[in-house]
Amino acid sequence: MRTARATLVAALATLTMVAGAGIASPAAQATPPVKPAGLENAKACEITRPSEGWPDGTSAGFDTNLHHGLDSDWKQHVRPVGTVRAIMLFVDFPNARAEDNPAPYADTSTYYDFLEPSVEWFRRSSNGRLNLEITTVPQWFRMPLPDTEYGLSRNTFTVENQLEYVRDVVNVTDPDVDFSDYRLLYIVPSRNASHIAFSPEFNDYTRSIVADGTVLKNGDTFGQDMWGWGFKILNHETGHAFSLPESYNATGIGGTHRFVGGWDMMGNISGRAPELMGWNKWKLDWLQRPQIGCVTQSGVTEYTLTPIEQGGPPGAAKKLVVVRTGPYTAWVAELRRAVGNDAGTICDPGVLVYKVDTSIPNGDGSIQVHDAKPGSGRQGPCTEPDIGTLGIGADEVPLFHDPATNVTIEVVSEDESKAMVRVTKGDAP
Repeated sequence: MRTARATLVAALATLTMVAGAGIASPAAQATPPVKPAGLENAKACEITRPSEGWPDGTSAGFDTNLHHGLDSDWKQHVRPVGTVRAIMLFVDFPNARAEDNPAPYADTSTYYDFLEPSVEWFRRSSNGRLNLEITTVPQWFRMPLPDTEYGLSRNTFTVENQLEYVRDVVNVTDPDVDFSDYRLLYIVPSRNASHIAFSPEFNDYTRSIVADGTVLKNGDTFGQDMWGWGFKILNHETGHAFSLPESYNATGIGGTHRFVGGWDMMGNISGRAPELMGWNKWKLDWLQRPQIGCVTQSGVTEYTLTPIEQGGPPGAAKKLVVVRTGPYTAWVAELRRAVGNDAGTICDPGVLVYKVDTSIPNGDGSIQVHDAKPGSGRQGPCTEPDIGTLGIGADEVPLFHDPATNVTIEVVSEDESKAMVRVTKGDAP
């Protein structure tokens, strides 16, 4: 009996070590019958932010009101459905006059033409649910102070400085501009205004700037970094005006893009797969409940996923599978392919698995990709976790298992247009 018991203990210890390494646990391997998909309404997986918020602050130093909960506050932010109208204004400074720029940067059309592809990017990403309509005022407005006086360099930036800058822009332009019909305000400085260094979103929760009866509280103040990032800087920063938090690591601890790599526009703007993650699309109402597979109960369910980059009406296939694991947490799976906004650049098409934790504040890792191929040592434009998807075939890993929540996600089959995933949710340890 002692020998048999010792053998059993050793076998169980071996299985536990294997499960901890990311392979399905014995309970997950003993697969119960598959339940029909669609038994649970997606509403059961709609995780919100903590009701108390973040009283201890965030790495940003204050509550930015940006989070990964699905309860966006459309009184604070702009709901990105239907036609959203934006006004784009061009400003120069006494010490950085637009006419002193070399051609073609003395012409406002150069700046709009540079940023304009962002409109089509949003149309594709939203599957046509968002029509961003940008109106430009094709003239330069001279600011009252030199660009050095606004405190908008990286070393001097504060939200208070940004607010005063916007206030001056509105005061200068109001005699010539009717602001009454616009939800977003874009401010673009002349190319030689080097002290307007970068392009933070403009979300003014004080609602203190009013022109033509309109509260101007959302948009972006562009800076010189726009020329390095390209037109997608507008998509990223407007994403904040639409309530999306940062997906990159803003804590200053560890790598900047260690949370999601290049998988999300709200992470690395110039990443190899910049399409918004499906969770972010759901938060923006670009995906609806019939397109979401939801798992909250123990058992096995199979779902067919179609690429998140493509649209189409809700049907038998899903865009997202959400496995809820707690009041604020879930594992999410979506299919990524080299189409749409990811065409030509994506490193590793396949099933992307990531964790959402809405109790974590903006920029601190509230969304993190699971790397299915850790320690690959890849260098160059495709680095980890850019090659971390699940899949079937040579050098692919078809199975994800999280021992902490007893959740397994397995790719059962896949082709270019779809993938079937099997979700096993056991009782939490």
